[in-house]
Amino acid sequence: MGILSYQPTFKGRRRPLLFAFLGVFCLFTVWLSQTDYTTSLSRSSYSPEKPSIDTASTTKPNSSITQHDASNVDDSNDCRNAPGASDVHIVLKVGINEIYEKLPPQLLTLLSCAPSYTVYSDVAQTIHGTPIYDSIASINSSFKNTQPEFAYYHTVNALHADGQDIAAVVDKTEEGDKRAGWKLDKWKFLSSYKESYAKAPKAKWYFFMEPDTAVIWPNLLTWTRRLNPDREIYSGSQNSHGGVTFAHGGSGVLVSKAAMQRLMDEYDKMQDEWWLNVAAGCCGDVEMARNFLDVGISMTASFPLIQGERLGTIDWNERHMCTPSVSWHHVNTREILDLWELMMAWVKEHGWEKPLMFRDIFSMYVEKHVRERRDDWDNISDDWKYVKPKDEMEETWAELDELEKKAVESFEDCRSACSAIPTCRQFKWKVGECYLGENIRVGTVKTDSNISSGWLLERVKEFGKVYEDCEPNWEFNQ
Repeated sequence: MGILSYQPTFKGRRRPLLFAFLGVFCLFTVWLSQTDYTTSLSRSSYSPEKPSIDTASTTKPNSSITQHDASNVDDSNDCRNAPGASDVHIVLKVGINEIYEKLPPQLLTLLSCAPSYTVYSDVAQTIHGTPIYDSIASINSSFKNTQPEFAYYHTVNALHADGQDIAAVVDKTEEGDKRAGWKLDKWKFLSSYKESYAKAPKAKWYFFMEPDTAVIWPNLLTWTRRLNPDREIYSGSQNSHGGVTFAHGGSGVLVSKAAMQRLMDEYDKMQDEWWLNVAAGCCGDVEMARNFLDVGISMTASFPLIQGERLGTIDWNERHMCTPSVSWHHVNTREILDLWELMMAWVKEHGWEKPLMFRDIFSMYVEKHVRERRDDWDNISDDWKYVKPKDEMEETWAELDELEKKAVESFEDCRSACSAIPTCRQFKWKVGECYLGENIRVGTVKTDSNISSGWLLERVKEFGKVYEDCEPNWEFNQ
């Protein structure tokens, strides 16, 4: 049976997911109101004032754009009144299968500060006063009735209309395809660009993001104020596919009003070709790069301001340290909240004008999370690798010196091998294996992995001190 004929079997009704969302939302609200930064970020020594959280967004009459009414806000430091905030329109694209889990952290953080934003998904609804727009609805029916990805769209809308638990059945088809939501996602890009421009035609900047994107709000505003919105700018973290250089959607994409206007001016003429390209292509962000190229706009790389790593996986080195951080990707809920608290602590101390650089996040976060030893933890050390082979006469093993061979025998021996290399700052060990790293990474938990990670803490501190006085390097067309 083909995917278009897939019909889920329901075994009774479930509670509407809105109640689940409200439960999660309340937990986050309690977390923000009762937890200072000392507990929310382990081993932290500072406790910033909590940001003012007001997620009761309203939709103005005759307007389909979500806006905050900040007219009665007296606090000059309110994040919605930050310099340049009214110039930026945030566009958040989130799948219905994760909206109840991943939208609340964004509502409590970035979207509580954005005066203008729209949220797009697979199903139209209202969540906590925030309208969620169906980014698929405006697509021509000739595609929705023939392209296999839309079977998922029809399924989730039927589930939602029937009050079913979407998370229990989404991403499942009779063919066992668990990526149906991801496959549909490519259709949301062009429509969200088109509709965002229609909803916010006076915005100077459009920032497109996903629910696992974390945005450093003051840096985004400072960055855009340094740029000219009348220049045709399409920028993000550089990736390549099929010979096309594109801005990766999950890392965040910055588009100027001039670039959006040029794209939309050509839409009527190019739409048939563009939508056919979406049908044939793999990914919406790749096709958007093709569309911009069709109107004469090339992608401008803004790495590492916009980059695709998370706090635990980024390699802390000289490429990053003196650069302001604008966005992160693949972040979980804890990391979104941690970064937000860290950012608000920075703003409280330094104001909205001074950029928060990677070196500052390093000193406020990384130095508090690296330790002498963390068991069942992988810090992604991978610059030098020592793995004991079954045959000790193997050529590569035989070429090692005695210290390197001994490194695989114990955690302390692995540490000694790292200490013997002047540029080594961290290591990880498991029986018979030792890996050393020059770049500093926090890493992530690896339960039952028998991996133990360690850092040479003095060298970590020395690395951070090198960049204490460096000036911010924006490295962009200004």
